[in-house]
Amino acid sequence: MDPAAAKKKPAKKKPKAQPLPEGFGAKNTILTTAEAEAIKAEMREMFQGKLNTAVSSDFGAKNKGISLDDMEVLKARMRDKFKGKLNTLDPEMMEMGPKMTIYYVESGVRKFADLARQLAEDFGVSLRALKPYLRGWYVTAQFAREDAGEDVSDLDDADTLKGTLATLIAAEEQRMEQPRQ
Repeated sequence: MDPAAAKKKPAKKKPKAQPLPEGFGAKNTILTTAEAEAIKAEMREMFQGKLNTAVSSDFGAKNKGISLDDMEVLKARMRDKFKGKLNTLDPEMMEMGPKMTIYYVESGVRKFADLARQLAEDFGVSLRALKPYLRGWYVTAQFAREDAGEDVSDLDDADTLKGTLATLIAAEEQRMEQPRQ
């Protein structure tokens, strides 16, 4: 046996992120249809006046990849992730984030700033907490939609994302520093 080979330690296997099962959300046991409709109504209310697009009663209904039920499950899982301490990039978040971003892009949220504010609100975290993820999620969603043959010319280009995110974080931190009246 080669002495150099004998000294090498076996490579540790990294745990794989578990992919979402096929038909994810099809038999949703977390939300009933009535609960999903109530959340949908709440989302419409929440989005009014905040997004770059008019939100209608069928927001997300024409989405091909991610359903509203799937989205609600993803949101809950991400909120749980953000409750823990995040010292490194989480592979599961890197998988779920683009799916959520695709949901919003397919629903008409095309501007990065609108998406960033919405995801921060969805997860109940600051934009600074999302900073390591947001640009990657957006660009991944953009490429995925483009590869699927969709027109993505109205999405923000990658060069503008860093400046937009810095501006959003600065504005958020300025609001937080202001005394409440």
